[in-house]
Amino acid sequence: MAKDDGIDKKGRFGQVGEYLDKDLDEDEDEELGDVEEAEEDEDEDLRDVEEADEDDEEWLNESNSEEAHSLLSLIEAGFPSDWFNTFDWVKDMMYRLYSDDRTSVTDGLLRQLGVDFKYYDVGHSYYDSCSPFDLESLDNIVKEWVRLRGNFKPDLEAQAMYHQAIDTALTPVESFLNSAKEGSFPEPEILLSVAKCFQLYFLAGGRLTLEDVFFGAVKQKGGNYAARRKKASIFVYFHEDRLREIQVANPMPLVEHVRLFLRNMIDNEEIRFIDDDSFVRSYRRWLKRGGYRDGGQ
Repeated sequence: MAKDDGIDKKGRFGQVGEYLDKDLDEDEDEELGDVEEAEEDEDEDLRDVEEADEDDEEWLNESNSEEAHSLLSLIEAGFPSDWFNTFDWVKDMMYRLYSDDRTSVTDGLLRQLGVDFKYYDVGHSYYDSCSPFDLESLDNIVKEWVRLRGNFKPDLEAQAMYHQAIDTALTPVESFLNSAKEGSFPEPEILLSVAKCFQLYFLAGGRLTLEDVFFGAVKQKGGNYAARRKKASIFVYFHEDRLREIQVANPMPLVEHVRLFLRNMIDNEEIRFIDDDSFVRSYRRWLKRGGYRDGGQ
């Protein structure tokens, strides 16, 4: 065992040791303080991100739940009143239902066209007939649809094409009627189209008719939608036939198909005097106006 040299180590090194300990403690405290500040900065950044996410979620929720107010603001600035009963709106709603993009095109149109948003108060009837469709409502509709149909996530472009071309409905409400006729449940986007039209009608408080919200303004020459639809029904009928024809291996050319179709419809008073070329031109104009895929050449 080493002999104790009698040196008071504590006395000899104590003062320096205290300073060393103090410096080390201060360094450790400073480093700890830096870490704590960094953690506070990270927490603050995280809070900022969370607040931004909450703001985005709140904005998305408002843009969906107040969509009818946005459209009514647009209508007063001259925008078509039947927007909710169009396949363009249906396609937009499909993206909001089935993809991560939940922004409303209607809300974007306000900014694009420079129209100020107005909130319309219709009194106590609001929650009876004008209840908003917020994000939770949309999610619940999709959940119920999945429950009915199983794990269902459509190809959005194909589904939009189905509604407008294969289904041959001129408007979403007619697609709704087709589903009812076939005994099937309409897709969520079709149900929402019809519901949104009624929501807009009640929200307008008498400023818009059902004709306005479903089919737009009455045309001076063409009349209301029912009158225009009757005139177009022959093209709908032919289009259904044409879509079946182009599925076969060697489909008839359009002009030949029209000739055969008109010959079979000779007893129809509305088209018996229409020649082949006039019908082809009218049919192509009808396709273009409706935005349908071509029935083939």
